[in-house]
Amino acid sequence: MQDDVSSPESPAQQNRLADFFTHAEHAFDQAASRAGTCVRYFRIAGQGICFRLAGQRVTDAITPVFAHLAMEQGAMETDLTILLWDSKSSGIEMPALPWDRSRFSARGDIEGVNHSRFKVSFPVFSGMVHLLDADRGRAIFWVKDIQQLDAGTRAKPLLHIFHWWLLARQCQILHGGIIGLPSGAAFLAGLGGAGKSTTALSCLAADLFYLADDLGMIETGNTFQAHSLFCSGMLYEPDLRLLPFLKPAVCETGRTAADKTLLLLHPHFRRQLTSSLPLSVIFLPRLCDRIDTTWQPAPIHEARRALMGCTINMLLSSTLPVTIRNIARIVKHVPCYYLNLGKDRQKVPAAIRSALECFNEANGQR
Repeated sequence: MQDDVSSPESPAQQNRLADFFTHAEHAFDQAASRAGTCVRYFRIAGQGICFRLAGQRVTDAITPVFAHLAMEQGAMETDLTILLWDSKSSGIEMPALPWDRSRFSARGDIEGVNHSRFKVSFPVFSGMVHLLDADRGRAIFWVKDIQQLDAGTRAKPLLHIFHWWLLARQCQILHGGIIGLPSGAAFLAGLGGAGKSTTALSCLAADLFYLADDLGMIETGNTFQAHSLFCSGMLYEPDLRLLPFLKPAVCETGRTAADKTLLLLHPHFRRQLTSSLPLSVIFLPRLCDRIDTTWQPAPIHEARRALMGCTINMLLSSTLPVTIRNIARIVKHVPCYYLNLGKDRQKVPAAIRSALECFNEANGQR
């Protein structure tokens, strides 16, 4: 019987994916021979990650947001190696994708290409390609011109690669902020404009630990551990003016009033950047008319909706069923509370600290 190449798991489809991955690896080798190779190591959610980057331009553009997770070579076994290059600095193009462009989505999915071993993402308007060979622990990232990446992408690069890799290891990437104490952390969930980023970043002034303002990770196995992925932050200019202590971390200001300013929190706040904390509570921030910030229990369905809101728009369609199940498990086992943000925003971090101390003490975490 003739093999059905339209089936994601068919031998013909696997061979096509394997051949394309091999061609892409060869293209990286050519790029690295021209631009030079930089090697960096990171510990991310307990995984040893090696970046092999073709040239200093790519290194300078990608690695700063992972600086708080850097480690020395040999500090732990490498679980995943990522090859990164751009065509502008190396002169080497990504091999042509062997699928008709009509099958590509704006999100990055390719219709009929969702293999258990090989993963491919190509958001048609971004000019970026993400590849993963899950069996070999090897991934590839390519972009036409690394310096043309928008601030939002540079704040959270390689998102699809990390989502694929970590999802298979019971670690869910979610839209939201994470701040906390050594005894436990709070996940701030909600739609855009709910106050997550401003709230998370304001907590740096209260000596709280910071793991994320826009994208964080939660383990979904036997324990619910929160993990950091990026040490970046994004704020609109009016919000940044309310938090002037953040100005040393400004990396790039928005080009228009509708753009956010990119912050790189390492090394300026390195003492408060941590890789992992136990998760104590999920907060749903919402603006209120009262002066003080308070908290009150929130129904599980509201927490589920808040976590799903923007998360499902950021991630690939093929991963949504697992993501939805993970979110349902998280809100079932982690306390969920509204965080009523008072008008006196200067008092918000202290209120969050007080709330976390209460939750952590109740959970026996000190």
